[in-house]
Amino acid sequence: MKYAIALVTSLALLSFIGSASAADAKAPKPHPGHFISFDGKELIVKGGAKGTGKEHKIKVDDKTKYTIDGKDVTAEEAQKALKADEYVEVTAVDHVATLVAAQTTAPAAPAGEKKPDAPAAK
Repeated sequence: MKYAIALVTSLALLSFIGSASAADAKAPKPHPGHFISFDGKELIVKGGAKGTGKEHKIKVDDKTKYTIDGKDVTAEEAQKALKADEYVEVTAVDHVATLVAAQTTAPAAPAGEKKPDAPAAK
């Protein structure tokens, strides 16, 4: 009987670990782009790390979080501070942004990769 309980407990633990790692695999990934505009309800970004891709319209809601250079900001602050061609990474679930992370300088490229174009100087 002890062995049966230990076996059932072990199987339950393994299935829990397997489902937790499957949930991690489905976590949304940030998408790079360059900022075009933001009206408080919709963000428009030109896709790709170099900003040469297609334009994307991404809805935002009251749960969307914003950061600029790693500092948390409000939607209103982001709307005022974001400049054209700044590098952004947008994480979205079901076409609604959960995180908009902007950088006023281009991020460093991983070793062996070309770094994205820096935002245009103003």
